[in-house]
Amino acid sequence: MKYAYPAVFTYEKSEGVYYVNFPDIENCFTDGRSVAEALEMGEDALTLMLCRMEDDGIRLPEPTDIKKISLGENETATLVFADTDGYRRENAVKRIYYPAVFHPEEQGYSVSVPDLDGCFSQGETAAEAVEMTVDAIRLYLDGEKAVPAASRPEDIKLRQPDFIVMIPYEGK
Repeated sequence: MKYAYPAVFTYEKSEGVYYVNFPDIENCFTDGRSVAEALEMGEDALTLMLCRMEDDGIRLPEPTDIKKISLGENETATLVFADTDGYRRENAVKRIYYPAVFHPEEQGYSVSVPDLDGCFSQGETAAEAVEMTVDAIRLYLDGEKAVPAASRPEDIKLRQPDFIVMIPYEGK
């Protein structure tokens, strides 16, 4: 959705800062060292707050008519625009589930991730091994330009008593 809400910019000369608040959106405020920076930060703050409200099913308030905003000394009002759908598209997180082969051992589990050559982990319990494997995959893939596709679990040959756990990776 696209929105426009009034924002009040207050210049604090002693601090050299422009404070921004949105009278219609509780707890939505930010600041910047210049008008341009304050406007950019205001758009970010407003968009994030509106996304959260939409996600939580909170009914968004009607924007106050900008002509009805009371202003004090060193204050000015302007409309700030927010595009929550655009924000979500630009910041979409892609979740991939990688099959990880768990090898039961005397002292816990060793884990290999066949799709990620050299990606291994371990844990004393299955739950700990899952946590460690999530971290191992993240460390392996973070910074990679291309994230490899995940294999289908049924295409992986297992030896008894090995088993597969699908481990999530969230990346762009």
